[in-house]
Amino acid sequence: MVEPSLDYFIIIAEELNISKASKRLHISQQSLSTYLQKLETYYNVQLLERKPTMKLTEAGEILNQAGRSVKQLMLHVKEDLQHLTRHQTVSIGIYTPNASMLMDFIPLLEFGKKYPQIAYNITEDLNAPLRDMLAEGKLDLIISSYRDASQFPDFNVRKLYTTTEYIIISDLLLQHYFPDEYPDNINRFNEGVSLFQFKHVPVLMPPKSSGFCKRIEDYCNQENFSLNVAGEISNRYLSNSMIFDNIAWGFSDRRFLTYLQTTSQIKFLRGLHSFPLIEPLLSSNVGIMYRKKDSYPQYFKDLIEMIAEKNSCF
Repeated sequence: MVEPSLDYFIIIAEELNISKASKRLHISQQSLSTYLQKLETYYNVQLLERKPTMKLTEAGEILNQAGRSVKQLMLHVKEDLQHLTRHQTVSIGIYTPNASMLMDFIPLLEFGKKYPQIAYNITEDLNAPLRDMLAEGKLDLIISSYRDASQFPDFNVRKLYTTTEYIIISDLLLQHYFPDEYPDNINRFNEGVSLFQFKHVPVLMPPKSSGFCKRIEDYCNQENFSLNVAGEISNRYLSNSMIFDNIAWGFSDRRFLTYLQTTSQIKFLRGLHSFPLIEPLLSSNVGIMYRKKDSYPQYFKDLIEMIAEKNSCF
């Protein structure tokens, strides 16, 4: 007998009932019983205990796990080989406020030169929906912020850097809302600020559904004060425009401030202040998340390494 397939045995192990297993496999009970006898003969072990109820023996448990592992491995092999015969697409998700910095996070040009046959599509959303899409297999990897990687046992998490939050406010707004303290308060604020100090100044908040906004709300409720919310906005381009136009102040991280300094918007920074937010201290990790699998194709592994290298300086 050549080495038998374990596909039928996996179904038997799931059902622990020959009649039910045969119906799932669309073969007769006699054929399935004969298959099982040959399997036990081939491995020279008893795989099932028939009475009082059917259950796997220790040998049956081992063979069932082995069969499942082989089946999963062959599925991954098939996925890995597909990109050699046809074009593949990598689906990438990125947190909406960081979407404007996509090319700073992900080296798409470099990746495209190395793997011209691999296309990509980009999805932007809040962190929680991105993680849901990743878990459902709708995305291959995401760039996401998180506090504790152990909260995501089904994902591989490759940390890129840790960031803390800043508030960004125009000089004109600072003069208007702190008339008795300006400009002496600038040096003091450079050492760190609290939300309470800016509660009377109009602020742009991220969407209420975001984890960041919930952390802000929890802190304000705990300290028993409210912010003067001018509006909710997730698009950083629109948010920046309103901040530059002295409508409100907003939140930023050091990564985005660095991005602003290297773009054409640097002229606006002359009238803009950034102060580290220390009360509350809203630090978080930013990293790559992707599903745990036994193997990934080489192009995917290279993309992970290229993203990690591009973000290593932050």
